[in-house]
Amino acid sequence: MIPLFGKNVLYKEHPKVGIYGFHIFDKKLVNFFKTELGIKSGSKIDIDIPKNILRKENLLKRFIRGLFDTDGNLYFDKNYSANSPINNHPIIKLGTVSKRLAFDVFNALKIFGLNPRMKNPYKGKRDKNIVYTVMLYRKADIEYFIEKIGFKNSKHFTKWQIFEKMGYCPSKTRLKQRKEFLLGKSKTL
Repeated sequence: MIPLFGKNVLYKEHPKVGIYGFHIFDKKLVNFFKTELGIKSGSKIDIDIPKNILRKENLLKRFIRGLFDTDGNLYFDKNYSANSPINNHPIIKLGTVSKRLAFDVFNALKIFGLNPRMKNPYKGKRDKNIVYTVMLYRKADIEYFIEKIGFKNSKHFTKWQIFEKMGYCPSKTRLKQRKEFLLGKSKTL
């Protein structure tokens, strides 16, 4: 932020989810997000991907990465066709209360040549809003997403690293457990 606004920013760690955040109150920054990027503050029930982000593939990939890092999930479903089902079927999923955003993400993933799927909307638990879900479930789509779009959030990326190393990712593992296993500090998950 120093080059943009001449201000130091204090970061806040959120260790449970393995991310850092910050708060900055500055009219220039708010106007940058509103005017330059088209990102609105306030309720997110009726939002979409800003047009100037949709027009540039590089920005769109970064937007999608950030959205999935914060509001998406990578999980591994059981392969029930195997003799002993293990969690080796990767799925990338995004849930949002904005119908327009869900359809924009769906179409953006199609622009990248992927085959997303929309689940039937369902009533959310916390705020009782309808949740719209976009999913990637084909192995080639998941591999493309990981390689070309990626995750910056270690919560998701460590799951993928475990999957690559072991061929599956055990359920209910914590970020700390996965990191220790990947660093060789733990033999089991």
